[in-house]
Amino acid sequence: MFAVLAALTMLLIQSLSKAEVAVTLPPLGGLIRMLDPQAVITVLLPSTADPHHFQMPPKTTETLQKATLLVRA
Repeated sequence: MFAVLAALTMLLIQSLSKAEVAVTLPPLGGLIRMLDPQAVITVLLPSTADPHHFQMPPKTTETLQKATLLVRA
């Protein structure tokens, strides 16, 4: 069972390499960078923004449409 899980994890990591990943918070961007250094990461929320009052600009929707993966908190 462990071997199957390890093989699936390796396959997933290989399929996400050089992927475009959108994350909601800067710490998640750092986590993705540790997991896949080749990924193109876009952080949606600037580090100085208040997450409770943040409104995403319309241009950001283009970034989300291009993303292979969205990681949100």
